[in-house]
Amino acid sequence: MITTDRRYRQATAFVAAALVAGLLTAGTQTAGAQDSAPPPAISDEDRLAQTEQLCREGPPVQKNWGRSAAQALIVEGWRQVYSRQPDAALDHFAASMISGQERPDAYLGMLVAGHLAGYPDALLEDCFKRAEIGMSNAPELYTDYGRVLEERGYPEAALMQFERALSLDPTFVAAHVGAGRSYLALGNAAKATEHAKEVERLMQAQQ
Repeated sequence: MITTDRRYRQATAFVAAALVAGLLTAGTQTAGAQDSAPPPAISDEDRLAQTEQLCREGPPVQKNWGRSAAQALIVEGWRQVYSRQPDAALDHFAASMISGQERPDAYLGMLVAGHLAGYPDALLEDCFKRAEIGMSNAPELYTDYGRVLEERGYPEAALMQFERALSLDPTFVAAHVGAGRSYLALGNAAKATEHAKEVERLMQAQQ
C-alpha cells in the first residue's frame, strides 16, 4: 500500500502545480475553468490505495493552505466527473484534502468518481460514511449514493437511500426519479407511477 508520506507528497505536488498554473488563486472560483495543471504521475494501484486510506482513515493533519484552494480543487474534480474522467477527479479530490480543512463534499466526490472508476462496493460505502458525517442533512448525498447503488444493481439498497433523501426534502426531484426507477426495477409499477406523477407535479410547479 502506498505510504502516507508518499501519498501526500504527490498531493502536495499536485496542488503546487495547480498554483503555478494559476488554477488556484485566492478568492477565485474555477467553475468555468477548461484546463488544469497535470497531476503528478500516479499508478492506478496507488490511486486506489490513496482513496482507501482517505475514505477509511481520513487525511493526516496538514497545514491549512486555505479554503479557496480546496474549493477550486473540488470544483475541478466535479468537472472531471462530469467529463467522465474519474482518475483525474480522484486526484483533485485527494489533493483538496491537504489544501484546506477536511470536507465531506470531497468524500462525496470520491464516492462518485470511485464508482465510475469501478472501485469495490465496500470502499464506496466507506467514502459515503465519511461524507455523511458532515452531510447528514443533505438530500443530494443520499440521492447520489442511491444512484451509485442503483447502477451497481442494488435496487433495494438504492431505494432506501432515495427515501432517506425524500425524508429530508420531499420536493427533491432527483430522489423521486431515483425512487421511481428503483420501484420499477423491484416490480412495483404502482409506486413507480406515484413518484413519476410527483416528479411531473414538482416540475410544473417550478415553471
